[in-house]
Amino acid sequence: MIEIETFLRTVYMMFSRSSVNKEKFQELAKSTVIDAIALRPLYNVSWLSRHLAVTVLVRNYNTLINYFTDELNIRNDEISKYCLKGRQNPQFQSALIAINDISGEPASMCTYFQPSIRTSTGALQFVKSKICEIRSPHLGETIHLSDAVKEVID
Repeated sequence: MIEIETFLRTVYMMFSRSSVNKEKFQELAKSTVIDAIALRPLYNVSWLSRHLAVTVLVRNYNTLINYFTDELNIRNDEISKYCLKGRQNPQFQSALIAINDISGEPASMCTYFQPSIRTSTGALQFVKSKICEIRSPHLGETIHLSDAVKEVID
């Protein structure tokens, strides 16, 4: 988990501090089928911001790997070297996707409670259902993997 969080922060800092890097990434994303979406900062407090940051990383994963490979080949950039280290490993990518799947439930709770004041009974029922949704696939005796994780593993 620490390795994934460090990777998230490194990628965000690399693109948020340099408009040149951001432009290169956008160009690379245009050449692929995937739409690049803006990289988001990672805040320690909010599950929603954490989920959004991980979602962006998952959606742009292959584009980011291609970008870091190009940067390493062209400039021998140390940050790109760090970002590539172990990232082609299917375990890292599947862990990232699993974290994205799991963090989606608390993020949906954050979104649910933001727009207006809910009744306490409705909020309690919503939280109970979310706990069951998290518990059944991830904390049961058998672990159910999402299709995205299965695709990476195969």
